[in-house]
Amino acid sequence: ALVQVPVNLLKVLGTCYLLWNGGAIIQVVGVIVAAQLLIGLALLIVTVRELQPWQSGNIDTSVVRSIVKQSTTFVGIDTVTAWWTSLNVVLLSKLATETDVGLYNAANQLMVPLAIFYQSVMVAAFPIMCRKFSMSGEGLKRVSNRLIELLMIVAIPGTIGLIMVAAPALEFVYKKEGFVEAADVVRITAAILILKALTFAMGHVLLAGSREITTLRIVIVDLIVGLFLGWILISLFGLIGAAVAALLTRIVDFVQHVHPVRKIVVNFELKGAFWHPLLASLAMAVFLYLVQDGNLVVNIFAAALVYFVTLIAFESWAIGGIRKLPTRYFS
Repeated sequence: ALVQVPVNLLKVLGTCYLLWNGGAIIQVVGVIVAAQLLIGLALLIVTVRELQPWQSGNIDTSVVRSIVKQSTTFVGIDTVTAWWTSLNVVLLSKLATETDVGLYNAANQLMVPLAIFYQSVMVAAFPIMCRKFSMSGEGLKRVSNRLIELLMIVAIPGTIGLIMVAAPALEFVYKKEGFVEAADVVRITAAILILKALTFAMGHVLLAGSREITTLRIVIVDLIVGLFLGWILISLFGLIGAAVAALLTRIVDFVQHVHPVRKIVVNFELKGAFWHPLLASLAMAVFLYLVQDGNLVVNIFAAALVYFVTLIAFESWAIGGIRKLPTRYFS
């Protein structure tokens, strides 16, 4: 964090400065590349200083070969995932217009903050999941269920909220009415937030259980399905087709995760994680509907307050008191 945060802040400030002053895209790319090189150099310096590798003598080439061999599967996973997640943008550029590409990306950017939250939670929890798997499947099941419950607390209201405020949110973020045309894309793809939260958790269960080959197979199928659906639906329906293809591919991704995860975690269930966040989100949705003509930022903060108060009420009633909430989620 001490390396990443300041360098990425400089990257954002440098990019904004260039864009506001008419900088070209190649200059922006230069700032991004320079930031990544600076991060890599800083991390290398910290690693060498902390680990002092020269004290361990010569490099053990057998260990290096073993690490490289084991990492190839993860390289494959990341490579295929990068192709898959970029697929609709490429297909839109070939089969539709540049405007459609821009609108599709604009819609996707609204979901980035939640995706970052998911990733942060799973990075923090992954070492615990690995330890629990080495000890017992029941321990991994308990941790996985709690993680899914935590992610659903954010994903479900995020999905319903985006569906309801799609148009004003796009106009507020991008400050141009033209971006409102992406509102239907946001409404269609918002459900991906729930699916992505579930597959993030289940995907890390597979990795904790040393099932990276299964993960590679899953993302390869996702890429093939995404290519097939994207080509057909974008050809027929353009921008909306891209949104539907993305949602359907995420459903396929979710379905592929369920069976292998249940092989690792016996009696793995998802139903219990949904009810309270869903009921609290419906209360939030009613509130948003009643105040839709008000200030967007005020409405969002007020709706979040309504959601969390309602959720706490449901959770407290279910477990027998508000004082037991910390134990439920953080023990």
